[in-house]
Amino acid sequence: MNLLPSIEKSIIRREYYKRLAVISLMLSAVLIVTATVSGAVSYIISGYEISRLSQELSSSVKTSATEGVVTNSRVIKNASDKLKILGEYPKRSLGYDLSQVFYFVFDKRSGIRLTSFAYTQTVSRKRQTRAISHNVIISGVAPTRGDLLQFVKILESHDKVVSVDLPISNLIGDKDIEFSVTLAIKNL
Repeated sequence: MNLLPSIEKSIIRREYYKRLAVISLMLSAVLIVTATVSGAVSYIISGYEISRLSQELSSSVKTSATEGVVTNSRVIKNASDKLKILGEYPKRSLGYDLSQVFYFVFDKRSGIRLTSFAYTQTVSRKRQTRAISHNVIISGVAPTRGDLLQFVKILESHDKVVSVDLPISNLIGDKDIEFSVTLAIKNL
Protein backbone atom coordinates (compact mmCIF):
# COMPACT_ATOMS: atom_id res chain seq x y z
CA MET A 1 0.00 0.00 0.00
CA ASN A 2 1.28 3.38 -0.99
CA LEU A 3 0.64 6.14 1.50
CA LEU A 4 2.16 9.04 -0.48
CA PRO A 5 -0.21 11.51 -2.04
CA SER A 6 -0.40 11.37 -5.86
CA ILE A 7 1.16 14.85 -6.34
CA GLU A 8 4.24 13.79 -4.39
CA LYS A 9 4.37 10.55 -6.33
CA SER A 10 4.43 12.42 -9.62
CA ILE A 11 7.13 14.83 -8.33
CA ILE A 12 9.32 11.93 -7.17
CA ARG A 13 8.76 10.12 -10.46
CA ARG A 14 9.79 13.23 -12.48
CA GLU A 15 12.90 13.69 -10.32
CA TYR A 16 13.77 10.04 -10.87
CA TYR A 17 13.46 10.34 -14.68
CA LYS A 18 15.42 13.61 -14.69
CA ARG A 19 18.27 12.02 -12.74
CA LEU A 20 18.18 8.94 -15.01
CA ALA A 21 18.30 11.18 -18.11
CA VAL A 22 21.18 13.26 -16.72
CA ILE A 23 23.21 10.15 -15.82
CA SER A 24 22.50 8.60 -19.25
CA LEU A 25 23.58 11.79 -21.03
CA MET A 26 26.74 12.08 -18.92
CA LEU A 27 27.64 8.43 -19.54
CA SER A 28 27.04 8.85 -23.28
CA ALA A 29 29.16 12.02 -23.35
CA VAL A 30 32.01 10.29 -21.52
CA LEU A 31 31.89 7.33 -23.94
CA ILE A 32 31.84 9.61 -27.00
CA VAL A 33 34.74 11.71 -25.71
CA THR A 34 36.78 8.60 -24.85
CA ALA A 35 36.15 7.02 -28.26
CA THR A 36 36.94 10.28 -30.08
CA VAL A 37 40.18 10.86 -28.18
CA SER A 38 41.45 7.29 -28.64
CA GLY A 39 40.47 7.30 -32.33
CA ALA A 40 42.17 10.66 -32.90
CA VAL A 41 45.35 9.52 -31.18
CA SER A 42 45.42 6.30 -33.26
CA TYR A 43 44.81 8.27 -36.44
CA ILE A 44 47.59 10.75 -35.72
CA ILE A 45 50.11 8.06 -34.75
CA SER A 46 49.31 5.93 -37.81
CA GLY A 47 49.62 9.01 -40.04
CA TYR A 48 53.09 9.75 -38.72
CA GLU A 49 54.06 6.08 -39.03
CA ILE A 50 52.83 5.92 -42.64
CA SER A 51 54.77 9.04 -43.61
CA ARG A 52 57.92 7.78 -41.85
CA LEU A 53 57.72 4.37 -43.53
CA SER A 54 57.07 5.86 -46.96
CA GLN A 55 60.10 8.17 -46.57
CA GLU A 56 62.23 5.24 -45.44
CA LEU A 57 61.03 3.10 -48.34
CA SER A 58 61.67 5.80 -50.93
CA SER A 59 65.15 6.52 -49.58
CA SER A 60 66.06 2.84 -49.40
CA VAL A 61 64.81 2.21 -52.94
CA LYS A 62 66.84 5.16 -54.24
CA THR A 63 70.01 4.16 -52.40
CA SER A 64 69.62 0.44 -53.08
CA ALA A 65 69.15 1.00 -56.77
CA THR A 66 72.08 3.36 -57.17
CA GLU A 67 74.40 1.64 -54.68
CA GLY A 68 73.64 -1.76 -56.16
CA VAL A 69 74.57 -0.64 -59.65
CA VAL A 70 77.68 1.17 -58.48
CA THR A 71 78.76 -1.72 -56.25
CA ASN A 72 78.11 -4.34 -58.92
CA SER A 73 79.95 -2.34 -61.56
CA ARG A 74 82.91 -1.91 -59.18
CA VAL A 75 83.00 -5.63 -58.46
CA ILE A 76 82.81 -6.48 -62.16
CA LYS A 77 85.49 -3.94 -63.06
CA ASN A 78 87.74 -5.18 -60.23
CA ALA A 79 87.32 -8.82 -61.28
CA SER A 80 87.88 -7.87 -64.92
CA ASP A 81 91.10 -5.99 -64.04
CA LYS A 82 92.39 -8.93 -62.01
CA LEU A 83 91.60 -11.38 -64.82
CA LYS A 84 93.37 -9.08 -67.26
CA ILE A 85 96.45 -9.04 -65.02
CA LEU A 86 96.28 -12.80 -64.66
CA GLY A 87 95.96 -13.12 -68.42
CA GLU A 88 98.95 -10.93 -69.30
CA TYR A 89 101.66 -11.45 -66.68
CA PRO A 90 101.80 -15.24 -66.34
CA LYS A 91 101.40 -15.69 -70.10
CA ARG A 92 105.10 -15.02 -70.57
CA SER A 93 106.24 -17.77 -68.24
CA LEU A 94 103.33 -20.20 -68.65
CA GLY A 95 102.96 -19.96 -72.39
CA TYR A 96 99.17 -19.59 -72.23
CA ASP A 97 96.57 -17.22 -70.86
CA LEU A 98 95.81 -18.08 -67.21
CA SER A 99 92.43 -16.40 -67.40
CA GLN A 100 91.25 -19.41 -69.48
CA VAL A 101 91.16 -21.41 -66.24
CA PHE A 102 89.01 -18.79 -64.52
CA TYR A 103 86.61 -18.40 -67.42
CA PHE A 104 86.19 -22.18 -67.38
CA VAL A 105 85.41 -22.03 -63.66
CA PHE A 106 83.00 -19.10 -64.07
CA ASP A 107 81.10 -20.98 -66.78
CA LYS A 108 80.72 -24.15 -64.67
CA ARG A 109 80.34 -22.93 -61.08
CA SER A 110 76.97 -23.00 -59.37
CA GLY A 111 76.28 -20.93 -56.28
CA ILE A 112 79.96 -20.29 -55.46
CA ARG A 113 80.82 -16.65 -54.74
CA LEU A 114 84.50 -15.92 -55.36
CA THR A 115 85.91 -13.18 -53.17
CA SER A 116 89.60 -13.10 -54.14
CA PHE A 117 92.35 -14.85 -56.02
CA ALA A 118 96.11 -14.51 -56.07
CA TYR A 119 98.86 -15.76 -58.38
CA THR A 120 102.26 -16.83 -57.11
CA GLN A 121 105.29 -17.98 -59.03
CA THR A 122 108.09 -19.83 -57.25
CA VAL A 123 111.50 -20.43 -58.76
CA SER A 124 113.67 -23.13 -57.23
CA ARG A 125 117.16 -24.11 -58.26
CA LYS A 126 118.58 -27.56 -57.79
CA ARG A 127 121.96 -28.29 -59.28
CA GLN A 128 121.92 -26.56 -62.59
CA THR A 129 118.17 -27.03 -63.09
CA ARG A 130 115.63 -24.39 -62.55
CA ALA A 131 112.07 -25.32 -61.68
CA ILE A 132 109.23 -22.85 -61.80
CA SER A 133 105.96 -23.61 -60.07
CA HIS A 134 102.81 -21.57 -60.60
CA ASN A 135 100.08 -21.47 -57.96
CA VAL A 136 96.75 -19.71 -57.84
CA ILE A 137 94.93 -19.23 -54.54
CA ILE A 138 91.16 -18.85 -54.87
CA SER A 139 89.04 -17.72 -51.92
CA GLY A 140 85.28 -17.48 -51.68
CA VAL A 141 82.05 -18.59 -50.05
CA ALA A 142 80.14 -21.77 -50.94
CA PRO A 143 76.45 -22.16 -50.04
CA THR A 144 76.87 -25.82 -49.04
CA ARG A 145 79.59 -28.43 -48.63
CA GLY A 146 78.30 -30.24 -51.74
CA ASP A 147 78.66 -27.08 -53.84
CA LEU A 148 82.24 -26.67 -52.62
CA LEU A 149 83.14 -30.27 -53.50
CA GLN A 150 81.52 -29.86 -56.93
CA PHE A 151 83.56 -26.68 -57.45
CA VAL A 152 86.78 -28.57 -56.59
CA LYS A 153 85.85 -31.32 -59.10
CA ILE A 154 85.32 -28.68 -61.79
CA LEU A 155 88.76 -27.24 -61.04
CA GLU A 156 90.37 -30.69 -61.14
CA SER A 157 88.74 -31.42 -64.51
CA HIS A 158 90.51 -28.52 -66.24
CA ASP A 159 93.47 -29.65 -68.36
CA LYS A 160 95.76 -26.79 -67.19
CA VAL A 161 95.35 -27.61 -63.49
CA VAL A 162 97.91 -30.08 -62.07
CA SER A 163 96.49 -30.35 -58.56
CA VAL A 164 93.91 -28.78 -56.29
CA ASP A 165 94.62 -28.40 -52.57
CA LEU A 166 91.49 -27.99 -50.47
CA PRO A 167 92.29 -27.96 -46.74
CA ILE A 168 90.02 -30.24 -44.70
CA SER A 169 89.25 -27.31 -42.39
CA ASN A 170 87.22 -25.80 -45.26
CA LEU A 171 84.76 -28.69 -45.03
CA ILE A 172 83.82 -28.18 -41.36
CA GLY A 173 80.75 -25.98 -41.92
CA ASP A 174 77.46 -27.02 -43.49
CA LYS A 175 76.27 -23.71 -44.95
CA ASP A 176 77.95 -20.50 -46.12
CA ILE A 177 81.40 -22.09 -46.04
CA GLU A 178 84.35 -19.75 -46.43
CA PHE A 179 87.06 -21.58 -48.36
CA SER A 180 90.52 -21.13 -49.81
CA VAL A 181 91.76 -23.46 -52.57
CA THR A 182 95.30 -23.63 -53.95
CA LEU A 183 95.74 -24.66 -57.59
CA ALA A 184 99.01 -25.86 -59.07
CA ILE A 185 99.06 -24.77 -62.73
CA LYS A 186 100.88 -26.56 -65.59
CA ASN A 187 103.88 -25.11 -67.36
CA LEU A 188 104.14 -25.47 -71.14
